[in-house]
Amino acid sequence: MHTRWLVLFLLVFGLLIAPASGQDTVALFGDVIFALDVTLDSNEPIFPLDVFPFNIPVIVGFVDVENLPRGAIITTRWLLADEEKISSEYVHQVDEPDFRLWTPLSGPNGIEPGIWTLRFQYLGEVVAEKTVEVTTAPFVFPIRFGTACGTFTGEMLDYAEKYEGGVSHIFAQIRYANFPQRTPLEGVWFFDGEELEGPGLPTETTFTANGQRCLRIGGNQALPAGTYELQLREEGLVIQSAVIEIGD
Repeated sequence: MHTRWLVLFLLVFGLLIAPASGQDTVALFGDVIFALDVTLDSNEPIFPLDVFPFNIPVIVGFVDVENLPRGAIITTRWLLADEEKISSEYVHQVDEPDFRLWTPLSGPNGIEPGIWTLRFQYLGEVVAEKTVEVTTAPFVFPIRFGTACGTFTGEMLDYAEKYEGGVSHIFAQIRYANFPQRTPLEGVWFFDGEELEGPGLPTETTFTANGQRCLRIGGNQALPAGTYELQLREEGLVIQSAVIEIGD
């Protein structure tokens, strides 16, 4: 009998001192990333970058959060050269502990150049932080490929990560900013590591201020399967490049 009561006492005592499930969870914060925009419904970053030209309308900062309780407050701060420029508070008013938090940096005439810091604070502590550069120097965005480009605007139709076999052209969109008047550049194409030669190659173009160009390669016959690279060169120096494959 005494043994039975001792066992019951130990079980009850153990329940009293054991932490309640879920009460000791700690909020976790991922790495900060920056992008040109955010999708409306899914909060996905559009065109992530670590350097931006100054004359874009907005930079969006993101951080993934886990285990955040309802009612929690996260403070976001944008600092330029350690001087706070913008701050805001986010109050978590839903019962979803895992989510993606984003915050914009914008200006009526673009974004002030320099090294910006985005800082997330929770319970008085810095939980995530990263710097991003905003530049006035000539800038070329990452090259993107697709199925067709606009003749006058360079707008891309259907972006592609890889081409299926049988395509006759590769279209590359080059977006740029901050270039002096009529800066001459070359688009040099490679196939499986070998520079392609022929009429119109390398592709010659000029950049002025801000805009985009569409460069293409191909003809009336299907291009052979393999790896294609486009290098954008200024006075012989590669300032941007990208690679895409055509499948069998």
